[in-house]
Amino acid sequence: MDSEVTQEPWFRDRSRLHPFTLIGQLSTGGASSSALFPWVEDSLSTLWQGHLDDNNLKNDWMEMVHAWSGALAIGTKGALNVVSVSRSAKSFRVSLPVHGPGDHTVRSIAWALLHSVPFEPLILMSSESVLYIVNATRAHVAGYIRGHGGLITSIAVHPTLPHMVCTTSRDFTARIYDLTQSPDQGINHIPGSHKATDRLYGAPHGLRMVESEGKGIGRCTVVLMGSESGGHASSVLGAAFHPSLPLIATCGLDHAVKIWRLPLSVDEKQHREDRPVFSSSRIHKSRVLSVAWLDQDILLTHSAPVLVREEIGESVEFHYEDGIMAVWCWLGLDRYLPPGQPWSEKSVPGCKSDYRDSFSFKMLASASLPQETRDLRVYRMPTRDPLVIISLPSSIRLVNVIHLPKRKVQPFPLDKDVLAEATARQLDDGEEDEVVSVMGAQNSKPAMVEGWEIRVPNFTLESPQQVQHSIMGLNGSLLVAAGSKGTVWFWQTK
Repeated sequence: MDSEVTQEPWFRDRSRLHPFTLIGQLSTGGASSSALFPWVEDSLSTLWQGHLDDNNLKNDWMEMVHAWSGALAIGTKGALNVVSVSRSAKSFRVSLPVHGPGDHTVRSIAWALLHSVPFEPLILMSSESVLYIVNATRAHVAGYIRGHGGLITSIAVHPTLPHMVCTTSRDFTARIYDLTQSPDQGINHIPGSHKATDRLYGAPHGLRMVESEGKGIGRCTVVLMGSESGGHASSVLGAAFHPSLPLIATCGLDHAVKIWRLPLSVDEKQHREDRPVFSSSRIHKSRVLSVAWLDQDILLTHSAPVLVREEIGESVEFHYEDGIMAVWCWLGLDRYLPPGQPWSEKSVPGCKSDYRDSFSFKMLASASLPQETRDLRVYRMPTRDPLVIISLPSSIRLVNVIHLPKRKVQPFPLDKDVLAEATARQLDDGEEDEVVSVMGAQNSKPAMVEGWEIRVPNFTLESPQQVQHSIMGLNGSLLVAAGSKGTVWFWQTK
């Protein structure tokens, strides 16, 4: 009898069609940000190192997951809307309390949980420089936290410790919160220099000296400071917690990607760090918009298009180069965490070569992104390859990370002509020319990223409603896209 042939899943075979079918759409008052309920029935075994994976709690967990699966939290101007795009999830609306000036648009949104009450999910949302915490079960604002001195640009939640949250901001900092603690009600003053630049990072920037940190739940425990020593030199645009180690990666407007070590012990003292264990602006040429962990020491980052000046004869022309999606390996992990040894806060301290434009990385793969890219996110599951979700004006492009073009390894020994040209350029004292690396690889443009294209219905050039961002959920079976005029589309696998 012939043995059965196991067919590869669709996301590993580029010749197959994607399985998503449009199942509906709805109109909102605008969708500046959105997030799907992220947990499934099997998630309990991975949260808090499996401490809650108990038979007595599984029934309550299954009921909570069934009640909220398919729930989509949508941020609009001055309010949070939770709607159901699949199954029978709950729906409600919460208006934001007003704190300070601004248009109060909800620009970032995420889901979180508390270890003490894991069956009451929380929704985190940012408006201006304030982080709000909403109890989804009770549909009310459970608290808010101040501290940032500029607009919050993103919210990241720890994948296995969902009470740990990070916000990034235009004030050059990232702030990490513990939602199990209460806001500091005292005056949180940092002694130090009184230079104008020093007021851009850390409390009390963003806090009036007569105000508390916030109300309800959540306290800032770590500030990743912007500074001349090793912190970000401009707005921080994204962050990602390491799934299993006390590390967090950040990226920003200064073209840099940084990896920071987090303190193991959490107390009432606010920790401040300005020297990451890795920092480099050599991976990308322009602002880095997102960062994600793919493995223990492998990350994916993507950058915006960059304006390039080019001399053609006696004339000078300017053009935009495509943004880049890069997969790279951080080479310093084993030095900070030797294999087989427990993590310690007394690990090898960082040195200047680590937090000042480090070379401690290896490029694994890269691809060019369309210049009209609106958003890029990575969806990870334990049972499948990471999928990159790229939002374009009229479509969504799904890309399997394993299909990205691998970095070409140059032959050795080097070709004589390439070696002679590289040597001549190094000895040339004249004007700078195109850089040729010592391995003979010129700064060639990576291939355009390819993947499965999912078209938005009824897209016309006369009245376009462009896709602003896209997200995936329900174990990769649900895909949601938000349009610029408030329409939300959702697809499900067949």
